[in-house]
Amino acid sequence: MDVKICSQPGCYRSIRTKGMCASCYAGLWNKNNKEQYNENWRSYYKKNAQERRRYVKGKDLQKRYHITLDDYDRLLKDQKGVCAICGREERNKMSSDGMIRSLAVDHNHLTGEIRGLLCSSCNRGLGKFGDDPYRLQSAINYLNRSVKDGE
Repeated sequence: MDVKICSQPGCYRSIRTKGMCASCYAGLWNKNNKEQYNENWRSYYKKNAQERRRYVKGKDLQKRYHITLDDYDRLLKDQKGVCAICGREERNKMSSDGMIRSLAVDHNHLTGEIRGLLCSSCNRGLGKFGDDPYRLQSAINYLNRSVKDGE
């Protein structure tokens, strides 16, 4: 049996459509139909925004913290959807689309152990103190002194 090879330079796949393999044909079509290609993607992202957001979040969680989206959802449920420090729901919005942010995964930077989920304010606060409990305790003592002085 004689197999015909794609006509595109450097491609050695078998022909599927119009003298090209499916991949080269799709690439050429996309290049020649940029407006339609972009509109197709815009439409797809709009229709599948929630599903896409969850997919990307799942990939990010797996890559950064080695947990699944189900693990994250379990943590969120265990914490009743609120920050492990202040007990409030996340209020900050993402700049890209105005959606409310997800609670951040707080973890020990030395061991990788996940401690819980935090709102962006509490997460940044811990980060500013370098996750150092002694510095945090010193800040608490400082604040308590000013409260006593103000009584």
